[in-house]
This record gives sequence, C-alpha cells and structure tokens, in this order.
Amino acid sequence: MTPVAASMIRAWNEQSKGKGKGLIAVAFDQRNHGGRQVDKLANEAWRQGNERHAQDMFSIYSKCALRLRQTDMKTDADITGQMGQREILHY
Repeated sequence: MTPVAASMIRAWNEQSKGKGKGLIAVAFDQRNHGGRQVDKLANEAWRQGNERHAQDMFSIYSKCALRLRQTDMKTDADITGQMGQREILHY
C-alpha cells in the first residue's frame, strides 16, 4: 500500500504547488493481504478451493469496519485537539 500513499502525496503536491497546504496519506494492508498475509488460501474464492470463503470475507469486512470506526473516533479526537480550529476533511 506504500505506493498508493506515495502516489496520492505526489498528485497532491503537483496540484497544490505554492498553496502552503500539506497532505498526510496513510494506507494499510487489508487483513491477510500484503505484509499481513497469514493464510494464502483464505484470500481465494470457492472455485480456488477455499471452503471457508464466506467466513473469510465476512471476517475481513466486519473486522475492518469495526476497527476503522474505532480508529476514526480516536483519531478525530486526537487531530481536533492537536489542530485547534483547522479544517478537518473526511473522504
């Protein structure tokens, strides 16, 4: 995911030259993908022999959504406290 974050920053820097606003891009590998891979078969579909495909997909999305929401709430509070009255954008 590092190339994705780097690409976003590069595009931001090209479009906002001289405007004085920076961008912080954060990207994470999905569970059991990239550097977090534990079980290659869990990333496959039923056709590729993964009998637990439904459970694997449910686990990935439900855990990701829960963790993302917990992280958003904590991060929003941290950023708001550190940035004072600066504008916070959510995408």
